[in-house]
Amino acid sequence: MMTALVFGSFATLAPQMAQAQAYTWQGPTLLSSGNTMNGCRLRTPMATHTGSLGLNNIFLTVRNEGQAPVRITANVELSGNNSRKSTTISSGVIPAGAQASIQTMTPGGSTRDNTTLRVQFTSCAPATN
Repeated sequence: MMTALVFGSFATLAPQMAQAQAYTWQGPTLLSSGNTMNGCRLRTPMATHTGSLGLNNIFLTVRNEGQAPVRITANVELSGNNSRKSTTISSGVIPAGAQASIQTMTPGGSTRDNTTLRVQFTSCAPATN
């Protein structure tokens, strides 16, 4: 009888926990600048976060729509809910026509709702493997 009760509790909580843990920034909640510096053509279609606010990182998707492989650096800022957090990121080689998922920072705080992620590319340089 005790086992059925425990399994019933986990089954009830699991869908609610999964929904609360995933978050995506895109469109008006994901802003970027510097995308075309030095002849580069970069896009940031989305950023995602899954899991603990204090332990798991935000991953930023950067797509290289240019004709050559590149390496990038950028300043990333998460703001909203009366708080602001920032970091600097850099990438390995992003091939032409490919995209990379780059680890940024933990969101921290108590919620990701009503936040904006800003990406300012500070360098974009041709890369050789």
